[in-house]
Amino acid sequence: MKEFLNKVLEKIDLKIIIRTIYIGALIFIFLPEKYIETLGLLDFKNTWKTVISSAFLLITCYYVAMLIEVISQKIKDKILMIKLNGIMEKLSLEEKQYLVRFYNYETKKFNTSNLFNISDAVVNLLVAKTIISRGSNIATEYTMFDYYLQPWAQEYLEKKLKNKTLVIEKNRFTWND
Repeated sequence: MKEFLNKVLEKIDLKIIIRTIYIGALIFIFLPEKYIETLGLLDFKNTWKTVISSAFLLITCYYVAMLIEVISQKIKDKILMIKLNGIMEKLSLEEKQYLVRFYNYETKKFNTSNLFNISDAVVNLLVAKTIISRGSNIATEYTMFDYYLQPWAQEYLEKKLKNKTLVIEKNRFTWND
């Protein structure tokens, strides 16, 4: 019997049960008594109203806490993007030149990876600023490693291309902040 109950509980989605209890409690609390009496549930409501109200209050608190968590995470993400965009706006000319190397002239978009020399100071500076990261620990040509452009940096650069504040031609580029 215990195994049967465990199998049943594994297949039941707890979120659906909590929502069902919440909606039921909501109906019992806010539906006028004449409708509850019509349904023949007035005795049930009067007997279990403390439990129903407690469940409603507890689940409401849970939903409010989850809403606050989602909102605070969105705010944190927005603040982080503002900081990261600030880093991109303060790049030196040499750093910008290295980022332009990710540009693919055929697709007119930025590739996700490119080979750089591990001992290059500008590459290491871009790594420290978390704009690029080393994608492989296996070298090509002894000191050349594959580095990838962080997704947020790639989105930033693609947006600059789209807004025409970054124009890349074969032998030169124009980067306006």
